[in-house]
Amino acid sequence: MTCVCADCVNDKYLKQYIAQSAEVDKCDYCESAGAGLIAISVSRLAKVVSKGMMEEWDYAERYPIPYDSEEGGYSKSDGVFQTSELIDDILYLSINPDLCMAVACEIGDTFWCQKGYVGLLPKAAMRLSWERFSYIVRHKVRYFLGDYADRVADEMASYSEKFGFGDVKTPSEFNFLLEDQLTQYLKLTVLEPGTQVFRVRFHKPGEHLRSAIELGPPSTEKARKSNRMSPSGVPMFYGSFDPETEIAKKKETRECPVGTMATFRLLRQVQLLDFTTLPAIPSLYDTDRSKDRPRLAFLHSFVHDIMGPNSRDGSQHIEYVPSQIVTEYFRYGADLGIDGFIYPSPNLNGNSSCVLFCENHACIDKGTMVESYIQPWLELDSAIDV
Repeated sequence: MTCVCADCVNDKYLKQYIAQSAEVDKCDYCESAGAGLIAISVSRLAKVVSKGMMEEWDYAERYPIPYDSEEGGYSKSDGVFQTSELIDDILYLSINPDLCMAVACEIGDTFWCQKGYVGLLPKAAMRLSWERFSYIVRHKVRYFLGDYADRVADEMASYSEKFGFGDVKTPSEFNFLLEDQLTQYLKLTVLEPGTQVFRVRFHKPGEHLRSAIELGPPSTEKARKSNRMSPSGVPMFYGSFDPETEIAKKKETRECPVGTMATFRLLRQVQLLDFTTLPAIPSLYDTDRSKDRPRLAFLHSFVHDIMGPNSRDGSQHIEYVPSQIVTEYFRYGADLGIDGFIYPSPNLNGNSSCVLFCENHACIDKGTMVESYIQPWLELDSAIDV
């Protein structure tokens, strides 16, 4: 019986499975030996791998894929792979080629293609829904996301979509799909009064900014820049939960040499849709969570798209439109009662930032008395030059 330990496979779930199911004290591939049990048989591993593969892959012979015996059978260019190729080159089971070949031999030498070869896998259908939504609202229809936008989408639909092989959503359906998916997996994070939020504003040398009006979001008249969540004319409060993240986040779009770091404190409780709580994508081999895998794979790609680095080359007026529409939907269309988002700051080691649906007049100086009809969100606690 040939055995393999957790260190010889790449997948995290398989590593955990081997560690928990270990039945012998030596690995035949890396020759590790332990005081306790560290390895399982290759045949046992192959059963887990095969079961996982069948979630997203299928036998090529079941699909109308060209087969030319004179040219060697199926072609990789058609998305068809032999068992050994799939395990080694596509699924990256292990860096050890002997182990990959041994598992392939246990499973059997056959040809595989993705189950979505005809039509679309759920992940691909959701991704195409988002890509088509983004294209249409950027370049075709922006303000009437109803029947007209759906007719435009239908004109763009491929043969496989029109004939029922893929569950691709129309633009008018997309936000409902997104709300359903996000609310299944994301948490609503509540921030209590007193929570600090940092916001930096860069400005010209010699300017001395010290008031909440100056350091909060711009007024509606001055909100001329298009941001990832808010279009021109719609101010929102962008900030971070630590000053280092806030400064690093703004470096890419910094237009002035000096700045002022403002520390605000929440005056009211806010409820935020927290994109940092998105669970990791389950392993292909974790078949108990197979339904979550395509949804989370799509949501991770979606979050990556809408939370990417800011742009100031002029393209933001077009590129940010999809995320602005999604934000507006969650602000006004979804019945979630949210006050903004928490999102991961790009390239900042997991640190997070936030956008609050808060306008300029809702940011006040410390100790300021306001009219009863005004409901302030944030109070300026301090401001320092940076």
